Amino acid sequence: MEGYEINEPLKACFREIEEETGLKSDYIDNLTLRYILIRLKDNQEVRIQYVFFGRVSKSSTLIESDEGSLVWVDYKDIANKNVSATTNEIVNHYSNTGESSEKVYVGSMKSSKGNPEITWGLLEDWELPIFI
Repeated sequence: MEGYEINEPLKACFREIEEETGLKSDYIDNLTLRYILIRLKDNQEVRIQYVFFGRVSKSSTLIESDEGSLVWVDYKDIANKNVSATTNEIVNHYSNTGESSEKVYVGSMKSSKGNPEITWGLLEDWELPIFI
């Protein structure tokens, strides 16, 4: 995220998608925040990752990218690809829980015997109005 996007992760997501794939926002349907991951790097730096899910037609044309070769992959097939353990954990949670919900989940990353582990919780507004 750029500094000016710090309070607008959706805006940053659309910008990154366009920069790295050439897809403009009007080609992406229902791009929605579904996950926020938090981790501590080197016991000094807190990293926050926003994960959005949306729909794009497989017939959409992608541009060449410095990020590597772009290919369409169904999220259910990501486990068979060379992706990070974090991505695998998110896809696993989404397949088992998140897909059937419209909630936003927050994950705290840690190491469990040298393997990545994410503890999930719901992001909810605790300041809901109380009617008496």
